[in-house]
Amino acid sequence: MTRTLAIFALLAASACGAPALGAVEVRAAAAKTNFAASCTNIAYFGYCRIEADCTPDGSAVTVTNKNSLQHTFLDLGQCISYDTTSTNLAWRSKTVAHWQSTYCAPCSQCTIDPLSTKMTCQCQYTDAAKNHATQMTLSDHVSNTAGVLSCLNVVGDPDNND
Repeated sequence: MTRTLAIFALLAASACGAPALGAVEVRAAAAKTNFAASCTNIAYFGYCRIEADCTPDGSAVTVTNKNSLQHTFLDLGQCISYDTTSTNLAWRSKTVAHWQSTYCAPCSQCTIDPLSTKMTCQCQYTDAAKNHATQMTLSDHVSNTAGVLSCLNVVGDPDNND
């Protein structure tokens, strides 16, 4: 919406004879908050994704605001990678393009402790002797950004079907 308004303002200015400045994108800064306190129903949702119900303002989930929660999804693959040296999941230092995200391979079948946000995944190999579990704490880098899960600079998606 703000992008549309900024473009409309530029078109209107040029129609009135004002000098053209070029396209400008305006975004409101949204505060990132601890998603463990401001989200509930935190769960692993399919391949590389998590889901939760989050408060739109980042406040703690309470009985009084439970009806205003936003259901949201986040693909962790752009923020997490599989470290072949340590054979564990690890946070990336910066995000990668979606098509480059491969953190789940060879780890899957993940569970999340909703209180600690510790995610445990089973890593499976052709050589079963190498099979093992790996863990990481999601709240180290996952946040609630205006009711939507995010990690590093990747913002997830709200579930508009609620």
